[in-house]
Amino acid sequence: MIQVYFTDAGGELRVDMLGHGDLGNMEGLDVMCAAATTLANTLAMSVMTMDEGGCLEEEATIYIGDDAEGKARILCKPKPQCYSVLKTVYATVVNGFIMLSRIYPEHVALVTE
Repeated sequence: MIQVYFTDAGGELRVDMLGHGDLGNMEGLDVMCAAATTLANTLAMSVMTMDEGGCLEEEATIYIGDDAEGKARILCKPKPQCYSVLKTVYATVVNGFIMLSRIYPEHVALVTE
């Protein structure tokens, strides 16, 4: 199961992902992992774009692993004037995870803090 954690605390926005979807029939061809990884990569690219635009207080933490644990982390601390834009970007990606967890609850779980 893929577990996705979303945190919005102390001015930081964070998504952590752990696990595998176990929906594929062959190793490396798990469509649930592909969907979750696409969402994580979309968020990572958006955060990098905002960073290039000078919207972050400090360098973002971006890790999308391809290891057996299925780990990912996208963490950033937006400047106050960019917070609402980045919050919307995070919320959009989290909505994608919510959709996956509703359609495939045995494969994806979302935790918000």
